[in-house]
Amino acid sequence: MTSAAGVRLGGRSAGQRRALAYAIVIADAGVAALLFGLWLGGGWPADQILALASAGPFTEWSLPVVRLAVQGCAVGTVGMLITSVLLPRTDGELTDTALRCLRTASWLAVGWGAGTAALLALTWSDDIALPVTKLPFSQLLGGPGATASFPEAIPYLFGALLSLLIAAGAGMAQTTQGAIGLLVLSGYNLLPLSTQGHATHSPITPYVVTVHVIAVSLWVGGLAGMLVHVRADPDVLAVAVPRFSTLALICYVAVGASGLTAGLVLAGSPAELWSSRYGALVLCKVAALGALGYFGWRHRRRTVPALAAGRTGAARAFLRLAAAEVVVMAATIALGVALSQNPTPGTSTGGGTGGGHEHAAPAGRHAGHPDSLAGVGGVGGEQASGAA
Repeated sequence: MTSAAGVRLGGRSAGQRRALAYAIVIADAGVAALLFGLWLGGGWPADQILALASAGPFTEWSLPVVRLAVQGCAVGTVGMLITSVLLPRTDGELTDTALRCLRTASWLAVGWGAGTAALLALTWSDDIALPVTKLPFSQLLGGPGATASFPEAIPYLFGALLSLLIAAGAGMAQTTQGAIGLLVLSGYNLLPLSTQGHATHSPITPYVVTVHVIAVSLWVGGLAGMLVHVRADPDVLAVAVPRFSTLALICYVAVGASGLTAGLVLAGSPAELWSSRYGALVLCKVAALGALGYFGWRHRRRTVPALAAGRTGAARAFLRLAAAEVVVMAATIALGVALSQNPTPGTSTGGGTGGGHEHAAPAGRHAGHPDSLAGVGGVGGEQASGAA
C-alpha cells in the first residue's frame, strides 16, 4: 500500500515537473517573440532621441511585458470558462474537471485585474512621459487644477474591478449556467478596451477588433484549458475535443478575416506590408496564422477522428500536437504585443534612412493595432490594441 502510494506521488511529482517545464517553454517562446518583434519594429533598442522624452526604461520595458502577462491571464480566464462549458456533464451537473477549470479561471481573473491596474499606471506614465514613481495619482481622474489627468482611466478601473468580480464568481460557481454567465461577463470585459481609440483609424475598426479579441480568447484559451485540465482523461477528451474543434475552426476564420482587415486598414495600403517595419511584423503574424492553420488541419484530419473513434494512442497524439500549437500561439500573441508598441505607417514620421525605419511621437507613441488584446489591457486613445 505504501509502495503504491509512493508510486502515485512520484508520478504526480513527475507530471508537475513536466507541466512546469512546459510552462517555461511557453514563457520563453513569448519573451523571445516579444524581443524579436520589438527589434524588427524598431522599438528595441530604443531610439536615443525618443528616449530623452520617454518615461524611462522601467516603463518602456514593463509596458509590453505586463501587457503580455495580462493578455495571458485574460485569454486563460476565457479559455477555462469555455472549457468548463464544453465538458460533458453528469446528470446536468458540472464534473470535478469542470470545477477545476472554474477555480483556475478564478486565479487567472485575479491576475487579469491586478495586471489591468498595473497597465493603468504604465500607460499613463507612457502617455505623459513621466516615470511611474512621479505620477500625480491625485490628479488621475482630473478635477480642479489637474494638469496631468488620464481621461482613459475609467475603462482601466472598470476592467480591473470587473475582473475581480469574475474571479469571485468563478471561485463560487457550481453550475453550467453560472459558467456561461461568467463567460459572458468576461467577453464584456474585453469589449470597452477593444473598441476604444480605433474610430480615428476607420469606423469599422472597433468592430473588427472586437471580433478579433473574442475569437482569439475562445480559441487559444480553450485549447489551453484542454491541455491543462482534460489531458489526463481520454474519455472526456473524446467528447470535448470534437466540440472544441468546431469552435476553433469558426474562431480561426474570424481571427484571420478580422486580422487581415484591420492590418490593411491600419497599414494604409497593401504596399506598406512590404516596405515598412510595421508591415514586416504584420507578415510575421500572417505566417504564424498559417502555421496555426496547419495545426488545425492536422487536428481535424487525424487527431479528432482518432479520439472520437477511441483509437489507442489518440489522446497522446492530440496532446503532443496541441502542446506545440499553444507554444506557437504564445509567440503569436507576443508578436501582437510588439506590433502594438510600434506606430502604424500612417502615424509615422519618416526620419529613417534605410529600410523603412519609422519614428513615432515621443509621448503616447505606441500607436494602436488589433494585435495586443486591447480589451485585456485597458488601452485608450491611440494606445488601444487588439488580440494576437
